[in-house]
Amino acid sequence: MTENRNMKIKDFVSAAIMAWMLSASALAQVYQGHFVPDWAPTAQTQAGGVLSTAGATWNTILLRDLAGAGSSGSVALKTATGQSTSVQFGWTDWGSSGDVVSGVNGFEAFSSTASANLMLGYVYSIGGSESRKDFQFQGLAPGNYDFYVYTQGDSGADGRQLAMSVGGTTKTATPGVASSSTFINGQNYLLFSGVVVGSDGKLSGQFWSGSTTYIESNWNGFQLKLANAKTTPTISTAPTATAITSGQTLASSTLSGGVASVSGTFAFTTPTTQPAVGTAAQGVTFTPTDTANYNTVSLNVNVTVNKATPTITTAPSATSITYGQTLASSSLSGGVASVPGTFSFTTVTTQPAVGTAAQGVTFTPTDTAGYNTVSLNVNVTVNGSAYVTYQGQFLPATGSGGAVQTRAGGVLSNAGATWNSLRYSSSGSVALKTDAGSSSTANFAWSGWNTGWITRTSGYGFVNTIHSNLMGSCVYSASGAAGALAFEFNGLPSGTYDLYVLTQGDVGGTGRQLAMSIGTTTITATAGSGSASTFVAGQNYLVFSGVTVGGDGKISGKFWAGNPNNLEANWNGFQLRMMSASKTSPTITTAPTATSITYGQMLASSTLSGGVASVPGSFAFTTPTTQPSVGTAAQGVTFTPTDTANYNTVSLNVNV
Repeated sequence: MTENRNMKIKDFVSAAIMAWMLSASALAQVYQGHFVPDWAPTAQTQAGGVLSTAGATWNTILLRDLAGAGSSGSVALKTATGQSTSVQFGWTDWGSSGDVVSGVNGFEAFSSTASANLMLGYVYSIGGSESRKDFQFQGLAPGNYDFYVYTQGDSGADGRQLAMSVGGTTKTATPGVASSSTFINGQNYLLFSGVVVGSDGKLSGQFWSGSTTYIESNWNGFQLKLANAKTTPTISTAPTATAITSGQTLASSTLSGGVASVSGTFAFTTPTTQPAVGTAAQGVTFTPTDTANYNTVSLNVNVTVNKATPTITTAPSATSITYGQTLASSSLSGGVASVPGTFSFTTVTTQPAVGTAAQGVTFTPTDTAGYNTVSLNVNVTVNGSAYVTYQGQFLPATGSGGAVQTRAGGVLSNAGATWNSLRYSSSGSVALKTDAGSSSTANFAWSGWNTGWITRTSGYGFVNTIHSNLMGSCVYSASGAAGALAFEFNGLPSGTYDLYVLTQGDVGGTGRQLAMSIGTTTITATAGSGSASTFVAGQNYLVFSGVTVGGDGKISGKFWAGNPNNLEANWNGFQLRMMSASKTSPTITTAPTATSITYGQMLASSTLSGGVASVPGSFAFTTPTTQPSVGTAAQGVTFTPTDTANYNTVSLNVNV
């Protein structure tokens, strides 16, 4: 019961305070004045009127004999709330004979003593319209004003009638009753509504006696109010705005936390604005709840616009490629996104294994300033044998003499297989195609081969013409191991290879013998017959079996003349066959993080997220059934690549 009574008291007090604040706000734009005789300056201690409330400030204008120095003057006005201002009330040429102020009795019928006081003092004009008296307000704020002019009611049989002209409008009071207890518009006060005050801050007027039979007109006082006066609230704390994404309007951002001196709401001035990516000031308007007494306030608030992420509604499809080709040889088509842009392979140099596997694709929007790129996977099918063969034959420079070979054979070849032509230069590099004619990342390179090339156009007794072609041209070294010439294969997929080295048979009694080393293995051909019609291992070809190619993709070697009695060693061509593929170990660039679990739960209850590897795949606990102790400890995690044919799993530890 007591609590309810206290709440009611609080509500009453709050309402009273609010009413006082609203009243004070309105009176802050009201100027009040009443005329008082200087021989009785304390006779009126308070005054009333149509607008006044008890305790409101009235400006006392002390006047008596207006002749001489008092005929013109001015008084600085305070507002009805007692605030000093630069506003002044002034008069000019009020000094004609008989123009005096006086105190009279009467009007006591007003229930308010203040109102009776207001009507006791007055200034008057005893002439008609030909004896007009000037007055002026100065220093007013521009706007529309309501001007209340109080005039003493009739005290004679003929009646007093105040006439006044303000802003081009003239009004005359009608005769009334001197003892009227209420204010009656047009009788004991005149109201000039909506008087316009311009940038000069002035309001001017004249008054005179409006009666032709009784030429005394009394003016007791005035109230001047700025019509619809509003106060501008103070914003003590500007609101903050939530971030939006590119393409959204300000209507998608939420304003919060703003504080103003009065109740109201903050909203974007133009909510349909669609800002660019970045952070920029946007217009906000504070609208007070009490719009009758308070103005709106404009301010700026920073809004951050983030890039939007497009939606891939249809993933593109990829054309198949042949083993040995890179993803650059596959075409993407049919992809559809929510914004314009292009699809492309993330790593075009990837050389996938045979089969179908997911490959990384990146969608790049046309508007990269407003939208993020999107990563996705697309299946690519690789046809052909997993074990590729590269073949090369040495030929003279074009136009340097000797037959130009158009076909070649070898130990491994079939008719129509692709051979790579290696033409004369002291240094060079040739991109190798596979025996199936597919482009690849492999190259054959050499340098410092300044001993020359020779061409053979016949001989060696091979029945198969393409074999004869192969053995009819060669590169040679004309010195022993001290003058060995270097060569290199690079760009090869990791794995194990067999290298077949084709060398021209013996054409002299002392015999040519090619010597070659790869890694720590050196092989020298034995002397044979120049007219051999078949390939004989160790004689007209050498085999380096099980050569390992690591992550650098290279095989390096040297060759020279192996017979000290015949310092000429011929190398006609090669066949390099991949026998088995090696798996590559992915790189973990960012280890995943694990969510915490409760004692008694297994690792299977923890979620791994945020891990990043160099190839697509997934992270999982190595032993998900482990039930760890309380605390934080490293637990085993395994990364399993999507392409397990070409990539190893990776083990790592993550704190749980």
